Amino acid sequence: PEAQQFLIDISLEVLGKYHGLAGLHQDRIRYIAQNFSYDPYTRKLCQEGLGFDPRDVSEDDGRWVAFRKKVTTDFARRLGGLVHEKFPGKLFTAAVVPPYMINEKYQNWPQWLRVPRNRKKWAKAVIAPVDYVVPMLYSGAAALPAAIRDVARLLPPASPLVAGVDVTS
Repeated sequence: PEAQQFLIDISLEVLGKYHGLAGLHQDRIRYIAQNFSYDPYTRKLCQEGLGFDPRDVSEDDGRWVAFRKKVTTDFARRLGGLVHEKFPGKLFTAAVVPPYMINEKYQNWPQWLRVPRNRKKWAKAVIAPVDYVVPMLYSGAAALPAAIRDVARLLPPASPLVAGVDVTS
């Protein structure tokens, strides 16, 4: 929670100091690896809230996968909601993994583009917390059209598609 709060504080500070910015683009709202986040805090949350210790289940246990996806989704929604609330008109965007890596990095980014049904106090605006995502499509020119189609299938209607591509391959 301290790391998330630090990112929120620094992000809002940047937007507050540099008024000419169009918004905030966030990278790395994801887990670095499947074997990550077995720290005491996370283990306690799982034990108290879900009734299991993540060290006692496999990395692909559905409960553990869902928990980690919820962590990234809640953070993206919280930060995006705060950006929109405190800086109306500013964009909040995020770099995201391609669809085939969503489960590996626990980054359920299609949900970030939808208005949460049970909006919290930090999400007062009736807009999606993330204005658009920038999928990292680094598979090379030949595979790019199929990769774009895969991403487009997951986007809500009228969502812009802005892709990060690798121009060296």
